[in-house]
Amino acid sequence: MNHMNLDNHKNVLKQIDPYTADLVRCNMDILDRIHYLIDKHFGGSQVELAKKLNISEARVSKMVNGLQNFKLKTLKKLEQAFGEKIIVVPYVDEHGHLQIGHH
Repeated sequence: MNHMNLDNHKNVLKQIDPYTADLVRCNMDILDRIHYLIDKHFGGSQVELAKKLNISEARVSKMVNGLQNFKLKTLKKLEQAFGEKIIVVPYVDEHGHLQIGHH
């Protein structure tokens, strides 16, 4: 996202309720991670990601441009295509320590 768009988004976030602003920030964080992984694993090619997922390039474009809400099922399919996590959920291990990653 270019600097002007980012500044515009920040200004918009200041004008909406905190809950909605948090949802928007979370979605933007997920999109940033997906864009990073597309660059890392597919050289930035949405076409190659679409082939890997066996879906249309138009559908991938809608996903990565924030035109749809992500379902957990979609995120898991993307993680399989990338071979790494998009979202990592912390958990408490048997010793009571906070851990990141798989149980």
